[in-house]
Amino acid sequence: MSNKSQNKVNCNVCREEIEEKLKLWDKTYTFTIVSSALLFIAGLVLELIPGYKVPAQIILSGVVAISGYRIIKRGFISFLREKRIDINLLVTIAATEKFIDRFARFHTLR
Repeated sequence: MSNKSQNKVNCNVCREEIEEKLKLWDKTYTFTIVSSALLFIAGLVLELIPGYKVPAQIILSGVVAISGYRIIKRGFISFLREKRIDINLLVTIAATEKFIDRFARFHTLR
């Protein structure tokens, strides 16, 4: 059986613990963090360029969707299955409202 928190595997034949080396992309949130950071930087750079505000908003919305996927999923699952409103759903609603508000303000000020 493997123990992910300590990166060790028990050998059933020799009854010894063997340390298992994990690849960088096998770690839990590495891909999510790196892709979100790169998209976030790209979105910020695009916001500074005149005429690219809408693509920047789309990219930044993608950052929220990628980095908040687990929170969004847990919030909707708890609401649909258990008919319960928890902090995950409230954070999802607040973030969605903020993006809608920012998008609406952007288009009314143009």
